[in-house]
Amino acid sequence: MSCGEGLTARVTFAPASPVGLAGVWLLLAAGYFLTALVNGQFVLSSSQDIGLWSPLWLPTGLAVAAVLRLGARVWPGILIGALVHDYFILELPLALALALDTANVLEALVAAALFRRLSGTTDPLSGSRSVLLFALAVFIAVAGLSATLGVGALALSGVIAWQNAGLMWWIWSLGNTAGALVLTPLLLSGYDAGARSWNRHRLLESALIILLALGVTHTAFGGWLNTPASGLPLGFLALPFLVWAAFRTGRCGTTVLIALLTLIALWNTVQGAGPFVRETGLESVWLLQGYILVVALTGLLLGAVVDERERARRSLQQTLDGLEARIQAGTRELRQANSTLEREIGERTRAERISRGRGRVLEMLATGMPLPDILHTLMEETEAARPDIICSILLLDTDGRHLRHGAAPSLPQHYCEAVDGLEIGPRVGSCGAACYTGERVIVEDIMTHPYWEGLRELAAGAGLRACWSEPVKSAAGEVLGAFGIYQREVASPHPDDLELLSGAAHLAGIAIERKQVEERLYDLANFDKLTGLPNRSAFSSALNHALQHARRHQARVAIFFLDLDDFKLINDTLGHDVGDRLLQDVAQRLRENVRSDDQLARLGGDEFTVLLSDADDFQRVGELAERLLEVLALPYRLAGQDTAVSASIGISLFPDDAEDAATLLKNADIAMYRSKRQGGHSVQFFTPEMNAEAHDRLQLENELRKALERDEFRLYFQPQWDLDGSTVVGLEALLRWEHPTQGLVGPDRFMATAEHSGLIVPIGNRVLQAACEQGMAWLEQGLLPQRIAVNISSRQFQRQDMTEVISRTLRETGFEAGRLELELTETVLMDNGEDTVTMLRALKTMGVHLAIDDFGTGYSSLAYLKRFPIDRLKIDRSFVMDLTRDSDDAAIVAATIALGHNLNRTVIAEGVETQAQLDFLRQHGCDLVQGYLLSRPLPAEAITELLRAQRAEAPDADALA
Repeated sequence: MSCGEGLTARVTFAPASPVGLAGVWLLLAAGYFLTALVNGQFVLSSSQDIGLWSPLWLPTGLAVAAVLRLGARVWPGILIGALVHDYFILELPLALALALDTANVLEALVAAALFRRLSGTTDPLSGSRSVLLFALAVFIAVAGLSATLGVGALALSGVIAWQNAGLMWWIWSLGNTAGALVLTPLLLSGYDAGARSWNRHRLLESALIILLALGVTHTAFGGWLNTPASGLPLGFLALPFLVWAAFRTGRCGTTVLIALLTLIALWNTVQGAGPFVRETGLESVWLLQGYILVVALTGLLLGAVVDERERARRSLQQTLDGLEARIQAGTRELRQANSTLEREIGERTRAERISRGRGRVLEMLATGMPLPDILHTLMEETEAARPDIICSILLLDTDGRHLRHGAAPSLPQHYCEAVDGLEIGPRVGSCGAACYTGERVIVEDIMTHPYWEGLRELAAGAGLRACWSEPVKSAAGEVLGAFGIYQREVASPHPDDLELLSGAAHLAGIAIERKQVEERLYDLANFDKLTGLPNRSAFSSALNHALQHARRHQARVAIFFLDLDDFKLINDTLGHDVGDRLLQDVAQRLRENVRSDDQLARLGGDEFTVLLSDADDFQRVGELAERLLEVLALPYRLAGQDTAVSASIGISLFPDDAEDAATLLKNADIAMYRSKRQGGHSVQFFTPEMNAEAHDRLQLENELRKALERDEFRLYFQPQWDLDGSTVVGLEALLRWEHPTQGLVGPDRFMATAEHSGLIVPIGNRVLQAACEQGMAWLEQGLLPQRIAVNISSRQFQRQDMTEVISRTLRETGFEAGRLELELTETVLMDNGEDTVTMLRALKTMGVHLAIDDFGTGYSSLAYLKRFPIDRLKIDRSFVMDLTRDSDDAAIVAATIALGHNLNRTVIAEGVETQAQLDFLRQHGCDLVQGYLLSRPLPAEAITELLRAQRAEAPDADALA
């Protein structure tokens, strides 16, 4: 057993109970008392009138060891032991004894705490640094506390003279430090976790070292060699034995030897023998203290250094032993493996062949080789692993019901063609049954097994008698096909055959699934999921390739940019599912009417493109565009009814219209929008003027943004009159732009761009705010007629927050909801379905009046008119303009007035410019009129004067309300 196997982790001992702690105190007190008694035998007299004095104080070593090992709670034991000794043995006064013993307790506590703080450990022998830090900590504690307090107490009590206090302080400091260096390591060395093991030989060697060292030391200190010439060096003859002990016995033997050498030197010097005996006892004390400190520090440092080296050696040895053990274990396993390989050299060769083959297959898979090549190689490598077999793989078709030829390099061609396309089932051979059941199928004799009932003649013609088949599955367990191994003789598979079959099928599953994933990813990246057409990314790639080819061969390329007319209406009225079906039908019609070498794509939404890589025949380009228009305009069967949908096509040409793909596509888009602005269902070739027009639109959009920032928009108001034309009953707010260079600009110049760019929303909100503010100003003056009408654009109405915007505007301006009328076109109302009804009802609940503007020009529906909570119908100026000359317009106007009255709606006609028109409207009972005949749109100041003049003519305020 090792000297220190009693402790493997340095932890502070804490007794479990107060009784146990009290027992520790008593044992420590007894130990301290006995140590002090023994130490009292080693005293020397001093000629300095300081009495008897010991060169070292061993109880300090015991106290420090106890605190380091057991913790600070043992201090009462130290105090009790010291107090009993000083009071009863030395017969010191109780106060003096308490002062001295308290200093001893503080000395131990501070020394231990300081050492822990400096070194981070409780073991003073854990290394050379720990030894030095321990000596430093003890000396600081002794010199700063014990010696200072003790000498001061002795001087104050008159035991020593003050002139001797400094001398005694040094003796006390060095003596207590020496005692700690001798006894503390000795007591703690028993807890050395890393001590070396002891055996009979080592015990004998240790005993020999100690005996020789004691003999030499006793010879030097016994006075036998004490001649004037020998002197002090004789005391250090035992140092070589300390070195020997450090290297051979470790810290345990070294600390024992230090203690023995110290005691021998003390004993002989006290007895008057040895090289340290001098005429004055004080000089002997100094020499002994120096000797003890040198021997203790030398021995402890040597022991610590050697022990560090020993620990490192043991750690290295443990590492080497571990490595050796692993090497030996690996060697044993290798020998077993070699033995197995030697017994089965044929199997190893086969396994290597299989491994190389699979590695080749995986390499082909990693480099992106085509799936047929990968499967062909897999068949060849599997057959090479066992030359007497024939391999084949059949894949499941996309319907999951039919077999497709995958690879079979050794099967006859007629056999492969015969099984290609067969429907899987329990009587469709081994592979068909494996795909059908999802389980391995072993057929030892094809001629007798029922699975091959319908294929026996085919198998016999190919010379096949046995077939073992394994289903090829994906990682999720989905059957992808079947891997088959054929034999030309009746045969049963061995375990190795089944392993070969299973491994090949698994590898085939990896390859097939990997290729399927690659195809799906490619499709997702390059094809539109809804229509199956190439997407924008694929089209851009094809376009760039076509342009490169055209540059090399000086050819022309054409792009058709196609967009369905009013597709949003289909989505909103019939639903998005029907809209998706329409897009699929459009894609199919386009496929059927373009050449196979023309690139067709869906860019998104209802936008399609056609790329003609050979467009030198300009007439063919135009004819194809017209044919596509005709084909797409044919009725579609949607939601159980025939629906007509037209398209607009814009065409740009390379190199005529652009040199790069992006510009070419942009120009085709510009041409398509020109087609839409001209009513749709037409073809437009790009012209440079269109590009300039697009540039002008962009510039206009930027100017509109600045106009918003600079507050350049102004409101004009056109009066709405009763049929007599004498009373203003309402006002319509109309927008004008006070352009810094062009003057007053009408809405026909910028409203379309505002709608297209989305700027109509902030512009419309500002118009609403300004109209309510002006209305509130007129209301405060008592001038406001019944209400103010404000036009709401489709962009505004489609926003979810429109109701909140109107409510907030009314709240902020204080304008009454009942005096606000919102004008919406039929198209706006029809575009949003049920959401429109909900929003209109919310506005009606607020008290806002609602009017249909331009009635009769949009998608009129009496059913919607009945559902919508509309207050007023506004006949469009296009009908009023020719009603005196065109009987159809006159009939429409008359019918509209009658319809409105029958539905309890107010009817107003706009665009009244002649007296004849006004007379017609009066004759048919139109409620209100508006137009240049009665008043042009006027600024707010002019309207104010008009209203004041009207109030002067009709003083009754109610006439205006």
